[in-house]
Amino acid sequence: QNEGESFGNAKTVRNDNSSRFGKYIKLYFNKASGVLVGAQMEHYLLEKSRIGTQNEGERGYHVFYEMLKGMTPEQKEKYGGLTKAEDFPNLNKGQMFERVLNGKVVADDAKNFTALCNAFDDANISKESQDLIFRCLSAVLWLTKVEYTNDESTGKAKVSNPETLKKAA
Repeated sequence: QNEGESFGNAKTVRNDNSSRFGKYIKLYFNKASGVLVGAQMEHYLLEKSRIGTQNEGERGYHVFYEMLKGMTPEQKEKYGGLTKAEDFPNLNKGQMFERVLNGKVVADDAKNFTALCNAFDDANISKESQDLIFRCLSAVLWLTKVEYTNDESTGKAKVSNPETLKKAA
């Protein structure tokens, strides 16, 4: 597995390692002749919604599960006291905490996290940049645990667990 798979692939019901990337090709034609005169290709990430929820039997992007399985207790503490995938609303909707296909575990998230970190090192991504990446990923996880209530005095929503919001910040 490579870092692209960690960040761009997810488990779906039909495919354990489904790419969530897409390409959009815009073609340009000469209005007078109808002849193709150019094209523009855009790459984009599909299913931003997959970060927030999954269908039963599916998982979000691999990197979240890999991170939670592969980080040391010290690393988890550094990023706000991360725990396990089951504890995060954006990861537990599909009830699929291992990459299982046809009843068989097909990938080891902890090993894949080590491989991801090694790939970052091999690509000369600095430890500081790696730290920023993991801080961002952790913030996404913590933001899914922020809860809101109605502020009776103003009628507006307010954060009911500000300590969780601080972890995201």
